[in-house]
Formats: sequence, structure tokens, C-alpha cells
Amino acid sequence: MTVLYGATKTQVYKLLDEVSSSTGAVESSPDVLTKILEYCNDAITDLSSTFAKIPAVMPIPHNPVNNALSYDTSATKNHLPGVDDYPVTQTGALSYFVEVSGHYNIVIEESIAGVWTTLVTLTPTVGSEPTTFTELKGLLTPSSALNSVRMRLTGNYIYPYRNYVLYPYSFPSAALVQQCRPHFLYALPADFLKLKDVMIRRDVRQWIPYTNYLLTNDKQIGINRYDTGEFMLNYYRKPTLLVYTGVDLTDDAQAIDLTDDAARLIPYYAAGQILGTSSDPTEVPKGTKLLNQYEIKKGNIVATDISYSGQIVNVYNW
Repeated sequence: MTVLYGATKTQVYKLLDEVSSSTGAVESSPDVLTKILEYCNDAITDLSSTFAKIPAVMPIPHNPVNNALSYDTSATKNHLPGVDDYPVTQTGALSYFVEVSGHYNIVIEESIAGVWTTLVTLTPTVGSEPTTFTELKGLLTPSSALNSVRMRLTGNYIYPYRNYVLYPYSFPSAALVQQCRPHFLYALPADFLKLKDVMIRRDVRQWIPYTNYLLTNDKQIGINRYDTGEFMLNYYRKPTLLVYTGVDLTDDAQAIDLTDDAARLIPYYAAGQILGTSSDPTEVPKGTKLLNQYEIKKGNIVATDISYSGQIVNVYNW
């Protein structure tokens, strides 16, 4: 049964001795009420990152096109001023992808009756030239599927480029043009907290651990482009925190985003924080006692985890 904030709040009042033993009515100040929700969120965050992690799954179907090694363009090259580079040509190209940095000038053009005609010109915003590799991708509309399309790198400055391709395929939008890099980057879910492991399904029945991936600082995971198949990212997610609206019926109906046994520990933390410490150094304050109970009870939480037989190891060996 899901634990609601209203029941949690009532339990906090009981621990604070602010519920009348005769009438059952709450006898508390509005200041305490606002503190309760804040401390409940603190406890939810603490529990979900320690003893009550919340498991979640992100599936990734991964099967890039142009996956032969002959299409590998990951080596970094430099465009030199005074010359033009023609790294790739494709008949009837419908989309492009390239990574570049600096003061680049890239022209994608179509041969129409022997005359090269510009389809797209790519240059950075003056004053905001990228200092790291930046992906450029988009859709093309050549006049004929039989015409050659080429990528031409030109300009007056030296700049590096890599991972370039002209696809003979269109995509639903420029943002969805397929990547062309050794590791395809996939955005991690917005609620991602920590990765548990990555699995790959090698056949219809068997999932095995997968370790040939990269984690980036901007919440992306990279899967080796040549390891095709169905991937499963097992991770721990962030909890949904409580929102204070000031309307008791609305607030009290919110569910605590933890397992029931973990949610039932929250009142000890909230009440302990509200009571705080005592001014009398000769006694152990009630707030400290409640916080100690909270810490002890955390160790008895029944783990909610994703388990597979065998040892699960990722690139960080944890």
C-alpha cells in the first residue's frame, strides 16, 4: 500500500507530541507544518541515494547503418588554408553529419549538369567559434536522386574535423540524423541518479553484462557502434519530491516515492530535525534520539534492486 504524505505528516505530529491524546486533533503551529514537508523531502532524497535506491530501466535498441569499418571516419584531420578538402561524396545524399571545431567553413553541394551548386553552407557564429568538437547535422534536398553530392571543407583558417558522413537516407528531422562516431551517444533519463549496470541481449533468451560503454559528464552514455543489439541500462533514479501547495487535501494526497518500509522511516527524520538539540547538556535531546532511530532503521530496509545471476561489472568496476 502506498504511503501518503498526509499519513506521514500525522505520524510526525505524533512524534512531536502535538496530537491530543483525548481528541486526536493536531495542536501545532503553521511554522511546524511548513518544516515537515521540507524535511520529508530531505529524507526521501537521503533514502533514495543510500538504503532505498529506486531501480529503473532504460532500453536502447542500437543498430547503426554504415557499420562496416570502411565507413570509419573517426580519425581527426586538419583543414589547411589555401586548399579545399573533399572528404566524402554520395549520390543523392539526403542528410549529413560531421564534427568540427574552430573557424570552420563547410559547403555541401550538388552536381547539377556538371556544375557544383551549394545546398548548405556551415559556418560558426562570429565570436562564438567552438573550442571543442561540435556536431553539425541536417537534412539535404538535392534536385535529383541521381546527382552526386559532396562535402567540401574550405576557408582561410586551420580547423580540425572528424566523423563525417553523407547519408543516402532521410530522417524525420535534422535533430534525428544518425550519429557517425565510434561510440553513439544516448541521453540518460532526466531522473538518472546512478548507473547500476548495462546488459546486452545476445539472443532472444540471454542477457549478459556489457562493459564497452562510456559515461560522459553531461549525462550521456556512449555505446560502441559496432556492438549492435538490444541494450538495457539498469540505473537508480531520482525520487519525485513532495510539492507544497498550501492546500491540505492536495498536499496530503501526494504519494511518497519510496517503498513502504522506507517511507515509514521519514517521520523519525522529520520530527528529529524539527526538535533539534536540547539546551540542557546533561540530557540526550529527543530530536537526537529520533535521528538515531532513523539511522538504525535504515539498515533494516528491504533492498529493492535489479538482480541477475553472475557478477555484474562495468567500466568503473563497481
